[in-house]
Amino acid sequence: MKTRILSGICMVIIAVVILTLGKLTLGVSMAVISLIAVYEGSKAIGVIDNDKGLFGVNILYSLCVNSIYILNTLGICNFVFEEILIPITVVYIIVCLIYAVFKYGETKFSLIAENIFFTFYIVVFFSYVVLIRATNGGEALIWLVLLSPWATDTLAYFSGVFFGKHKLIEKVSPKKTIEGSIGGTIGCVVVAYIYGVIIAKIGYIPNYVNLLIFAAISSVVSQFGDLAASCIKREHGVKDYGSLIPGHGGILDRFDSVLFVAPLMYYFMQYLPIL
Repeated sequence: MKTRILSGICMVIIAVVILTLGKLTLGVSMAVISLIAVYEGSKAIGVIDNDKGLFGVNILYSLCVNSIYILNTLGICNFVFEEILIPITVVYIIVCLIYAVFKYGETKFSLIAENIFFTFYIVVFFSYVVLIRATNGGEALIWLVLLSPWATDTLAYFSGVFFGKHKLIEKVSPKKTIEGSIGGTIGCVVVAYIYGVIIAKIGYIPNYVNLLIFAAISSVVSQFGDLAASCIKREHGVKDYGSLIPGHGGILDRFDSVLFVAPLMYYFMQYLPIL
């Protein structure tokens, strides 16, 4: 527990530094995080052990997607991120399928199909973090992408410890309880409201109704993000995706909920603005 808490404090400090330094720092940081996550995901499903060439294609895809944002931030190119993301992804899928043809009989198609899905999920969902930062008010909204899942996870843990009696989805995660889940959602809404009060004091005008609606929905979605990641781990018989973060596992173990919340927030604020 002590190691987990110390690691958590270190992650918070690193997050504060990265988010405070601006869009370029965030873009570069997310590129690094995405690459590490792709490595963890590729290893978990057996790509690295069975086909390193396919892993190389995954890394190239991640580099291409993240480079677009960084080049835009530097003013070197003026691509619209969302528009260029689609053709890059289509090319990635085509390359993987062509690769499957050449490796037929050596690499199972099921592995290649799972690899495409998992890598797309990691790279594209992470890209929404930088997309949110680039929007109006993104410097304030980006914090919610981290606060919502982390507040949910922390408060769900303590709620489960003190009040947990009924299992949530035991086959996927034996320790999670319904009481913990509810406590995590309530806690997330409270934390979001407090955050709204804080940013209101420094010049932002939060829409509290939309903010609290988002907090409640994002809390539920973040828990499913965690459970979905657990399903994949159980399918492949791994406890953690990595060991980079002491007490927490790997990047994917810590950011699996963030991956679900980021795209949710991006589209949510298109229709129900939080600021």
